[in-house]
Amino acid sequence: MARFLLRRCLLVVPSLLGLLVVTFDESNLDEVLNSRTQVVTLQGDAAACCNEPPGPNVATYDAGVVGTYERINGPGIIGPGGGRTGAVLISPFIRPGTVTMVPYNHYSFLRSVEDIFKLEHLGYAGQPGLAAFGADVYSAQGTAGQP
Repeated sequence: MARFLLRRCLLVVPSLLGLLVVTFDESNLDEVLNSRTQVVTLQGDAAACCNEPPGPNVATYDAGVVGTYERINGPGIIGPGGGRTGAVLISPFIRPGTVTMVPYNHYSFLRSVEDIFKLEHLGYAGQPGLAAFGADVYSAQGTAGQP
């Protein structure tokens, strides 16, 4: 998978005029087998970030329930979110080596794209107080904080 991504990115980057984002939707989940009951449960990071609300078509998270493949517990399979995941952003608007500690969620990314194209915010991307990518991400000199 990594080799495939690298080859594709190298094809795109020389002509990149916008933003290339490589990210994952969920963090790691571990399957834990109970040797007595032979039931597999899921454990891992399923925290939500930045007041991220659950989508309208997902199960409600219940802290007292153990998630399994047959019984999804919340939007993050075993919790209220998808856990902490990283992202690599490549753009002429981002200084190489830029790292930000500002927490962003799925809707922050959507809002950022909508802002670039001056589109109306869809659904939860329009929630009050949600941070879009700012000067901490768009860090290249002369970009004024946004492409």
